[in-house]
Amino acid sequence: MNFSYPTVIFFIGCLLGCQQAGQTAKINEVPTNEVPKFKTELNSADNILNGTIPELKATLGASVRTEDCHRYFEPGGEVANRFPELPLYSDTTDTISVSSFLATCGPEAFHIRDTTLYLAYGFPTDIPNAQDLRILKYDLKSKNLIWSFEVDRSENARNYIANYRGTYLTFVAPDKLCAGTLWSGGTQTLCINETTKTEVWSGRIPSWSAIKPVGTHNGLYIAGLNSITKRYPFNGAEMEYIKLSGLGGRAAYYRTDNKSLFFSPSRSTDKPQLFRYDLEPLSLKWQLELPGKVDPNFGEIANQVIILHVDNSLMGVSREGKALWQYELGEGRPSVTGDGDFVWVLYRQKSKPNILIKMDARSGKRLGKLELDPGSLKVVNINNDIFIKGVRAVRKLQ
Repeated sequence: MNFSYPTVIFFIGCLLGCQQAGQTAKINEVPTNEVPKFKTELNSADNILNGTIPELKATLGASVRTEDCHRYFEPGGEVANRFPELPLYSDTTDTISVSSFLATCGPEAFHIRDTTLYLAYGFPTDIPNAQDLRILKYDLKSKNLIWSFEVDRSENARNYIANYRGTYLTFVAPDKLCAGTLWSGGTQTLCINETTKTEVWSGRIPSWSAIKPVGTHNGLYIAGLNSITKRYPFNGAEMEYIKLSGLGGRAAYYRTDNKSLFFSPSRSTDKPQLFRYDLEPLSLKWQLELPGKVDPNFGEIANQVIILHVDNSLMGVSREGKALWQYELGEGRPSVTGDGDFVWVLYRQKSKPNILIKMDARSGKRLGKLELDPGSLKVVNINNDIFIKGVRAVRKLQ
């Protein structure tokens, strides 16, 4: 049997590293008697629209129609060696920005580091509604393609829509990029050596993950049904483990800032709780008693403040476990995004105009509001630019 040079190097590296990863995982015990326990001490909340809120001195730019990424990046059926020419705004000669392009293209995952763009998007297969995954790296300064990889997702093609739960990109120090797709039955992963531009490992981690895996030093963190595990990026083996305080799953709340996991169980024997688990070292930091159940499908972290939807209220909680502010939302269901020190809330109302509210993340002070069109559905932050998305188009806040 013949081996290529990279294969031999990987085989030797795996003998030294994978064997160690394959040993029994380190279990971190939770010292519950030593964990600080806090209570929410906020008074009854005022409605988020009550009182005086200044008009936001901003406007929305021209509407740009959304289009699938693969139509731009591989117009001839192959990946373009140059970053595609950016489209124009309607009825103008003005080219949209890279941020606007990403807002309209809607990749499954992306990351901008200085002048480098990492991008993951789906492209069609022979099976209707199913897509494989393309991962690209472009130099935005030279516009050149640095490398591209493809992930075969045919294993889930027949039940693609039912099983697909999101795509991720994350970095594992010192020189690996790991990307893949979260499925209902596991986490599909491809890890790339950035230096050699080669595949390090690809496979399926047999663990349902509530969060997009977080890369740190030589490992991937995954939060599952009842635990947080650290996985080895050469074979997906479990390296470290800590049990969650309560039952997880789709009805539980999970959010991460890539340093900590914030978790609220799907059911509590006493009152609802929010827990903070630090990833390195893997440990329970604190728990906070909440006034109601946390919405598992809603959440944002801005300026180290965790934004929660608790019953019918919007609440901000610090990384230190203190409830900072809350507002009553009534029947409105907001969309929220973070932008540096600020939180942007798209407050959707029945039979009334939708309202965009700019808030200070730490104090909760409402800094301005802007009335939006009825078709405004979501507010997003892309590379520190704020966009309002509708069904088929996006508009940039200017």
